[in-house]
Amino acid sequence: LNELVTTFPGGGEPATTEMVAECQKVWQELNAKVSVYNMEPDEVAHEYLIEHGLVKG
Repeated sequence: LNELVTTFPGGGEPATTEMVAECQKVWQELNAKVSVYNMEPDEVAHEYLIEHGLVKG
């Protein structure tokens, strides 16, 4: 999941407070799927990529 989060686009701009907060929120949601739903990290990452149209399912 760390590798996935590091790929989030920043558009080359310095991180803003809002951007950091949004990334933290997404990170917590991804980790919750691993912890609460007992999903594998690669499953969570793949699901995220599909949901955001970054890869085809």
